[in-house]
Order: sequence, then structure tokens, then C-alpha cells
Amino acid sequence: VMSYRKYIGIGLSFSAAIGVSCVYLLIKKLCNSKVHWATSTIYVCWFGVPFSAIITGVLIGTGMSHQNFKREKKDLPMDVFYSAISAVISLCGQILLNIALRYEDATKIAITKTIDVLFSAVLQYFILNISMDFYNIIGAGSILAGTFFVLIFNIMENRYEEYK
Repeated sequence: VMSYRKYIGIGLSFSAAIGVSCVYLLIKKLCNSKVHWATSTIYVCWFGVPFSAIITGVLIGTGMSHQNFKREKKDLPMDVFYSAISAVISLCGQILLNIALRYEDATKIAITKTIDVLFSAVLQYFILNISMDFYNIIGAGSILAGTFFVLIFNIMENRYEEYK
């Protein structure tokens, strides 16, 4: 039986997927209007940093934060370090995504980006020591196979259009 926390996690992940798909479309719209790829990356920082600071302040002020800062003070430097590494890797990924959207359709980029499920499964095994069960392996393999077939179909379709 799943607890309510898992339902919240699943609901939030679907909401995030909707948000990310909107971001792909908006970045593609910017790329079509000949805006430099750095523009959308910088704008995300301008709006994201203050918004995150406000949300953090509200959560800490209302006591809804899951952390006890006095008890976890010794872990704070490593938490900040991991957050900084995460931010740099995320920024690099966003830059590459923006450049990719300049050259290809948003739907094809979104389909290709679904391979991140496979990378997450492999990295969680090696870095976090979280083992994968049979269903995780089948799911990651299915996503990889589906992405591969869609890419092959798109390559064949593009070659067909060139011969017309």
C-alpha cells in the first residue's frame, strides 16, 4: 500500500513533466526568434534565484522545512557543496538543451531526453548504492528501446524527405 507521500511525489513529478514540456516549447520559440541561447539561461537565473529564496524563507519561517539547522549544522558545508555541483551540472545541461533546441524540434529533443531515466537508474546504482529490481530494468530498457526506435524513424523520415 502506497502512503500519501508517494502520491504527492508522483503528482509533483507529473506536474514537473508538464512544466518541463512547456519550457521546451518556450525555449524553442525563443530559438526561432533568433535569440541567443544564453538569453533563456540567464533569464531562468534572474527569476529562479529570487523565487527559490522566497520559497525557502516561507518554508523556514512557517516551520515546514524538514531540516533542523541547529542539529544539522555540521552537514551544511557538504549540503552547500552538493547543491553547488548540482547547480553547475544543471546549468551545463540547460545550456546544451538550449543549443539543441536551436537545431531540432522540441518534441524530438524531449523524446531523446527521456534517456535520462536510464542514466538516473545507472547512476543511482553506482553512486547511491540503490539497487534496481526487475521492473526498473525492464522500464529503463523499454524507454531506451522506444527512444532508439523513434530516433531511427526520424532519421529514415528525414532521408525520405531529402529524396522527394
